Amino acid sequence: MKPFLQFFFLLLISSCETNSIDGVTSSNYSYNFFVDEEGDSPKVGDMVKFSETVFLNEKEISSTDEFKLKEIILPSSEILSRPLPPNYEMLFKMSIGDSVVVTQELKDLENLPKGFTTEDQLKYVIKLIDITPKDELESAKKKDKTSDNYPYEVFKKTGNITAQPGDRVRYREYRYINGELEKETPMHKPLQAILPARNTIPSPAPGNYEALLLGGIGDSLHLDQLLVGVEKLPRNLKETDTINYRIQIVEIFTPGEYEIEKILKKAKAEQLKKEAIERKEEVEKTTLANIEKFKKGELEDDLIFTHSGLKYIVHKKGKGRKTSPLEKVEVHYMGFLPDGRVFDSTFDDGNSFKFPLGAEKVIKGWDEGISKLTVGSKATFFVPYQLAYGRAGWYGKIPRRADLVFYIELLSSN
Repeated sequence: MKPFLQFFFLLLISSCETNSIDGVTSSNYSYNFFVDEEGDSPKVGDMVKFSETVFLNEKEISSTDEFKLKEIILPSSEILSRPLPPNYEMLFKMSIGDSVVVTQELKDLENLPKGFTTEDQLKYVIKLIDITPKDELESAKKKDKTSDNYPYEVFKKTGNITAQPGDRVRYREYRYINGELEKETPMHKPLQAILPARNTIPSPAPGNYEALLLGGIGDSLHLDQLLVGVEKLPRNLKETDTINYRIQIVEIFTPGEYEIEKILKKAKAEQLKKEAIERKEEVEKTTLANIEKFKKGELEDDLIFTHSGLKYIVHKKGKGRKTSPLEKVEVHYMGFLPDGRVFDSTFDDGNSFKFPLGAEKVIKGWDEGISKLTVGSKATFFVPYQLAYGRAGWYGKIPRRADLVFYIELLSSN
């Protein structure tokens, strides 16, 4: 959660504490609405989508975000443990657009979770996003079924040609077990698969396989797979469980289109290599000039300092996103010794360098510095020897206690 949003939630919670409460649930949870819209409340069997932030003694311990909203079908209270969960009780009192804070004193619990005490307090900040009535869910399931009898609903239909066995598909998948989110695909990392022929896969077919054959590029759909009849069940699942798939199709390539795409990518890679080699002299000349300015203290206004001792200057801020730990990043670079000599460079042959960020496969100065850049950025790192090759250096290549300078271009992150 962004810091200002966390502060906003805490401010809301604090304001609720100073005012009289709006009400108390049947399980003795006090609550306050800070947005109270008029509208219908959900009922048992309805599907609700909501965001939720949970605080333990005013410290945030969990939160949903834009791509990880909770989406559940509200069960009957008879099948739930007592006391009822605070979010469950409050959802029945809310309408679409409502936001509420509900407080649970753990002293009221007979069996405390491990690590908690009777002095602890939980607060839930809940916003109800959407309600799908039970009858709509049932009618949607009756409308469309796959060849393996899985009910599905298309939420976005572009009219593009649907995928066929043999095609290569890039897609995002959100997988739920009995309505609870179990796995999601990050927005910037679509999955990729070649759809096999139907006679080569188990019967009944996996739900996501069936779903991918229903959509074209840009389509979005939901599909439910009841596990009755599945011979080899995934671990910890029962025949009575249901896997709910939410699929978004990003790209589809026929076998021929994919081969063409590979040829085009190879040609583009060769062109980029050629361009990198041609820029070698320019990069070296510009970086040497910046090294001289650094030594004279002429870059102080542009330098960014970190606690570790790394200093860097961003020449161009990329329009891409920031990288995450263990993602494979791709860079062009040129490394300089203290006397200005180049000791290593990808601009010699134009071949970029790839490595997993934060996995200690490169010097510490790189792991730290590149984590602060967005994809497409160009920067120069001034790396103290402690964040480079240390006191010993690198025999035959890097002197002892050598502070190094690197010109870096962050090309991609995957």
